[in-house]
Amino acid sequence: MTVLNKGMKNIEERLDIFNIMKKFREIDKLKALLLEDDQLILFNGLPKPEVKSEDDLLTVYNVTKVLKDSKFVDWEGKQEQIEASYKKLKEKPKKSKVDSKLLAIYKSTFDTKHV
Repeated sequence: MTVLNKGMKNIEERLDIFNIMKKFREIDKLKALLLEDDQLILFNGLPKPEVKSEDDLLTVYNVTKVLKDSKFVDWEGKQEQIEASYKKLKEKPKKSKVDSKLLAIYKSTFDTKHV
């Protein structure tokens, strides 16, 4: 290993952004491994938590409370795809725990629309 490579490796280890990006890739791999296609679509439609201050980083984000309000669903032009995945999971004969949790989150959004 050359001095330049050692120096670059040292810089990468010290820069948080490289570690953060690496963690994001690992999370994406886990999502792909653990979730089925329709589950992944619904999961990706969940709202992203907003961090406005350092105090927000220390508090527990109450996802369930936020998700019960349908205006927080992250549509971004994906409404038809999310609705189709919700319907497929709802009609699935044997539901996993993940299926049930995702369906519960989206229930107030779609069941009031009679999807």
